[in-house]
Amino acid sequence: MKINNAKKDKFLNLIVKEGKSIPTIAEKLEINIDDVYALKEELDMDIIDLKAKEYDKIVQKYGLSYLNQFKYRAELYKRLKSELDNRDFTGLPTDKLYYILNHVQEELNATIDYVINPEDDDIDYLDDYFEEESEI
Repeated sequence: MKINNAKKDKFLNLIVKEGKSIPTIAEKLEINIDDVYALKEELDMDIIDLKAKEYDKIVQKYGLSYLNQFKYRAELYKRLKSELDNRDFTGLPTDKLYYILNHVQEELNATIDYVINPEDDDIDYLDDYFEEESEI
């Protein structure tokens, strides 16, 4: 099967960015559905790479990086602790505030632990690829 680069690019856009199904892609590209499946297999690593890039764009756009999340949780912890320090512990809502404070502290500790002892090499986006491979 010979498909030009423009169709390959369109295929990648349709499958990754637009999330279209194989039959829909075959229809839009006006090629046989079996050829689309073959193209998907041929471009599997390109698909994974493009997905990773798209995830990275979203992480950056919305400030979802570990550092940004840590900064947010640290600020939240500081505000919650300050509020808890001002409470006299006579009302029920204090226990909820204390629970939230502990939860945020646990998340901060988990983030610190992850930074100090990373469990993997930041290649989580390959997990989907390897899971698909093992299913075959």
